[in-house]
Amino acid sequence: MCIALAVLRFRHFGILDTVFCIACDVLIIVFPKSRTEALCLLFVVVISIVCTLDKEQKRNRLLLSIGCGIVLMSQMISIYLMKNYDSGKNWMYQINKIVSGRIDLANHFYLSYPVKPFGYNYSEISDVWYKGWQGFVVDNAFCHTYLEEGYLVEYVLFALIIVLFLKCIYLNKLTQSMYCLLLFTPVFFCEGTVLYISVNIGLVALNYLLDGTWETQKTGVSISQEKRHIV
Repeated sequence: MCIALAVLRFRHFGILDTVFCIACDVLIIVFPKSRTEALCLLFVVVISIVCTLDKEQKRNRLLLSIGCGIVLMSQMISIYLMKNYDSGKNWMYQINKIVSGRIDLANHFYLSYPVKPFGYNYSEISDVWYKGWQGFVVDNAFCHTYLEEGYLVEYVLFALIIVLFLKCIYLNKLTQSMYCLLLFTPVFFCEGTVLYISVNIGLVALNYLLDGTWETQKTGVSISQEKRHIV
């Protein structure tokens, strides 16, 4: 809800919007006690304020670079921890604790079931039960895709997302849908559902990789926003 508000208030994120999101952040900490969601929402507030204050759009490349870096680093860290998680190593244990055991769960499924290039159907297994969780529960978009959809699909999908960010950095263009995708980047580390288009409308920005309305020059870039604006 807060990300939807931030996207609708793109470059016009004001004091009331900030107060509302901070209030939601406090509620998230107090009631569901979700550390990861609270941190993600804090990221949304900070980026939204920076984007709004950047009236001349001089920080487009910086903001897009932050999003690209988050996706790239969190992908490498997620896959590494999934494959090599060891609760005996304190730094790994602390990361797993911060993300509420998500790394341990991913490691369990990685070691216990086949890993295939086009995924494994966990719904066919009736006895998936691990530390109180029943069924395939991996709340990390990178690990979830790697295991259920396949490592080949995971690598291709996130390579496309990184290429998309690089293209937008080159063109110095931060559109509303790219802004939405940017706000969701830290959520990849803690939510598998972030790859559902019904959750993350920013995924429609992948269309820009095939969109012929983008001009190739770095300056004077034009996009048919009236036709293609999503939000």
